Order: sequence, then C-alpha cells, then structure tokens
Amino acid sequence: MNATLAAIGIHQPEHHKRAFAIGEALGIYRAVPVSKGCTSQFASSWIDERVSRQR
Repeated sequence: MNATLAAIGIHQPEHHKRAFAIGEALGIYRAVPVSKGCTSQFASSWIDERVSRQR
C-alpha cells in the first residue's frame, strides 16, 4: 500500500498533495532509520524526494 501511495503521488501530479497528506496521516515507516544518500520508505519523504528530482 505504501509503494502504491508513493507511486500515485510521484507519477500523478494532480494527486501529489493528497498522497503526501495521506502519507503524513498514516506515518508508516516514519521512524525507520535510512542510510545516508538513500530515500526513505516513508511515503511523504519518498514522494517529495522523487518529485523534486523530476523538476
């Protein structure tokens, strides 16, 4: 579910804000540590990172 949410937020710009908000509300993987240079599996961070790379 988390990967699907991130994919929608990344690849469908009209749903970016809503997917980000859902990720924040769910908070899945928020507290999982991530190695330097890696993208978090936390949906909100994941969405923002990938969208910023597309710009």
